Amino acid sequence: MSRRPNLYLSGKVGGLIAVASGYNGGPTCLTSLIHNARVLRLLIATGSMHVTPTRRIFDEEGRLTDEKQAGQINGLGVEVVRLARLLKSE
Repeated sequence: MSRRPNLYLSGKVGGLIAVASGYNGGPTCLTSLIHNARVLRLLIATGSMHVTPTRRIFDEEGRLTDEKQAGQINGLGVEVVRLARLLKSE
């Protein structure tokens, strides 16, 4: 892959969200996502997070109902856009 730089994610920005039902699954998954994203040279936005539902946080239609986590996810999206704009202006 080192001879084919177009396969990497250099110059790309992403935010990572891991969702798991157990307390250990989310952080473990997020760690793996971060590692793999770095290997692929993705610029990872701060605020990447894991969602560990300790109660039902999605409604029957799959919408997130937990306002705190929804705010964190929205904040992550704002950060991804901000970083992408900064990167594009370079």
